[in-house]
Amino acid sequence: EFSRLNLEYTVLSKRRLIRLVEDHHVSGWDDPRLFTINGVRRRGIPAKAINNFCEKIGVSRSNNYISPKVLNHCARELLDPTSIRGMCVLDPLKITLENYPEGKVEEIECLNVPQNSDLGVHRDPFSRIVYIERSDFRLVDSKSFYGLAPGKE
Repeated sequence: EFSRLNLEYTVLSKRRLIRLVEDHHVSGWDDPRLFTINGVRRRGIPAKAINNFCEKIGVSRSNNYISPKVLNHCARELLDPTSIRGMCVLDPLKITLENYPEGKVEEIECLNVPQNSDLGVHRDPFSRIVYIERSDFRLVDSKSFYGLAPGKE
C-alpha cells in the first residue's frame, strides 16, 4: 500500500472535481485549471515532464504534500533547452532616449534559445523610442526599487 500523490493548493478529490465539472464551473475534465492529467497536458506540460515529476518525488508509504512548483520545475527543465524565446511588453510605457540619434535604428541579434545557437537567431530593433513595462517605472525612487526612475540609470 502506498500513499496518494497530494499537491499543495490543489483540489484532487474526485467528488469535488465531479461537482466542478457537472456544475459547469470548468469546461470539462481537460480544463487547464484542473490538476487532472488532461488538464495539466492542456497547460502545455509534456508527458515526459509528468513522468520526470513522478520519478523525482518517488514512492512513499507516508502521506505528504508536494508543491506544484516541483511539477513546474520538471516542465521547465525539459522545455528550457528547446523552447524558442520571445519578448513582449504587456502594459507599455513609451520612453524617449534623449541622447540617442533621431531616426537611427539598430538591429540587435538575439539567440532564439540562449543555450543552443544552432536553433537560430532573430533580430530586434533598437531606436530612440523604447517601450518598457509600466511596472518597471516609478516617479518616486526607493532603495528597494530596481527599475527605472527619474535621474536613475
